[in-house]
Amino acid sequence: MIYTGIIYARKRILLLMFVLATTSFYACNDNPSQIGEDYLPENIEFTQLDLPASELQFTSGIARVSNASNQLNNAMLFGRAEDGTIAHGLLALIERSDRLNEINASDILKAELRMRTVNYRYGEVDSRRVNFEVISMDGFFASDAQWEETLINKIDNGRQLGVYDGEYPDNAFIHVDLSTAETADFLNNYFELDTVASGGDLVIQTQTLRTIALKGQGTMIGAFLGTAILNIPDSLRPTLVVTLSDTVISLEMGVSNWIVQLPNSIETGQDKIVLGGGAPLRTHIKFGLDSIPKNAVIHSAELTLHIVPDEERFGTIGEISLIAGYIAGDNPLGSEKFLADISALFNRFLLGTRPAEDTASISDVIQFREFGFVLAQWLRFERGLNSSGIAIPNNGLILALSRNDPALESATVDRVVFYGPDAPEDLQPRVRILYSTQVDV
Repeated sequence: MIYTGIIYARKRILLLMFVLATTSFYACNDNPSQIGEDYLPENIEFTQLDLPASELQFTSGIARVSNASNQLNNAMLFGRAEDGTIAHGLLALIERSDRLNEINASDILKAELRMRTVNYRYGEVDSRRVNFEVISMDGFFASDAQWEETLINKIDNGRQLGVYDGEYPDNAFIHVDLSTAETADFLNNYFELDTVASGGDLVIQTQTLRTIALKGQGTMIGAFLGTAILNIPDSLRPTLVVTLSDTVISLEMGVSNWIVQLPNSIETGQDKIVLGGGAPLRTHIKFGLDSIPKNAVIHSAELTLHIVPDEERFGTIGEISLIAGYIAGDNPLGSEKFLADISALFNRFLLGTRPAEDTASISDVIQFREFGFVLAQWLRFERGLNSSGIAIPNNGLILALSRNDPALESATVDRVVFYGPDAPEDLQPRVRILYSTQVDV
């Protein structure tokens, strides 16, 4: 839809105003500059344009992004929900104690896994009851680990160290009692020392042979603090605590991650706009710009998305109110980086917000109000106007739950579905642009 209005700049009136202004200025300056003379408009046409749905392409899917601590994530989710969502936590020791080398089960008076809860719950949240197994599994999980058959088989075939079935308090420690026999077996086999060549020298390195998984059970998903790399005291890390007859030894976990299986009912792919945490789910939007004249000056642009009723799932942090729109780099749908090519995670992105419906509720739309600047730079690049280095190629946007806040994409299983291009016209994604062009009269 296009709405047009023309401003006719009348030369005589403008000339009179200009003469009066310059005469006044001349009284106090012998050499007045003609500032603004070259910028006086002739005839400017303002146009409001809604990009046709045919010029927007949507593709959604699981991004190749992990929930590991080295991806700036401090949380680790575990448990199951009745909608079919399953989350397993992953932990690895990076330190060792000489007292625990070749230890016997009889030497261990008590063993426990101590973890700090985070204030997030999903699923049957009212009961506050969680259930998970602590599993010793062979091998090490990769930093980019996701829900894959090989890793799940390792967890399913692992050895049970202990079980927790109890209440889930917010922001408190949970202590899981572990089998002394299985703990001794784990401590005797979780690493080995290798001698490797490095820079012409022989260096002793620790190679991890076993890691720990929190195998989610029950009907609620909760969260623990991970390895706390972001200015959080080490005392809050997941810790294996072993009590001997004469001392207590604490081994802090050095790496954490978590993986999630989503319900089969979630549909992704072409023309689907789905966002979610954990997996995570993202959507790439490609914008066709052929409807915009080559000489257009962009004044504003807004992207609006409508949420499908009953297709928003969230835990105890509440409704999804913030969406990130990352400016996509080259090949955002490449097989190696599907929906994950984010070149500047904390820099080149827009924020979509959810306005209030009234004083008591929020609306069912997400709006990217500052889309005009990005659109203008895409057009500059297409026109070859990149001398300033600001213009950027039009590779579209990648929509995601914000990853800047650890309570969203990397630390929840919240998700939302938006209406796509096949919805009724008033619910379809909309890009509304206001631009101007100079016209002849």
